[in-house]
Amino acid sequence: MNTSLRIAAVCAAVLAVGYCSQAQAQTANEKDAGALASMYVPPPLRLLGQPAPQFTLDRLNGAKFDLASHLGKNIVVLDFWASWCPPCRVGLPILTEVAAQYKKDPAKKKADGKPGVVFYGVNLAEPTKTIQAFLEQSKLKFDIALDKTYKAARLYKVEGIPQTVIIGLDGTVQAVHIGVAPDLREKLKKELDTLVAGDLLVAKKTP
Repeated sequence: MNTSLRIAAVCAAVLAVGYCSQAQAQTANEKDAGALASMYVPPPLRLLGQPAPQFTLDRLNGAKFDLASHLGKNIVVLDFWASWCPPCRVGLPILTEVAAQYKKDPAKKKADGKPGVVFYGVNLAEPTKTIQAFLEQSKLKFDIALDKTYKAARLYKVEGIPQTVIIGLDGTVQAVHIGVAPDLREKLKKELDTLVAGDLLVAKKTP
């Protein structure tokens, strides 16, 4: 089964049992470490504390998105999504709203020394016209990176969507959210507050 069919199948399966719904999303940070150690850990959660895999993708606006250009400068939020995925359509308005509250221009960063937050929706292999139609219908505005060949999805071990990844200023994966939890907005704000303040959610793992 190719990547697109596998992700679609996983999303359909988890919707059937509620796993990828608002009521049953998975989230991980350091507070979950003890519980996770005693059970199976889904592949995406194994990235916690690891250096964020780097990639470059085309953006919807014709520019390039190079993750490496943000590392050490910004806290990065990546959301792997597709317009056909119902939980993705629920989560994107929350993500765009929260990320906008932490967006900062370079001048303000120099003034207080705190990093800003950049948000990119990583669309999985949908035609440009489909994405544009979704944006027009939803009235959402956010930066979109085009993962046409699932290159980034494979690096971040995406098995179901939406999958949201927060990368700290130190370049490590600090949080992973699979699905859309009822308290996603509150969790994101708490995590970003911690990271903007210069603290970590998870310790950096040594090789």
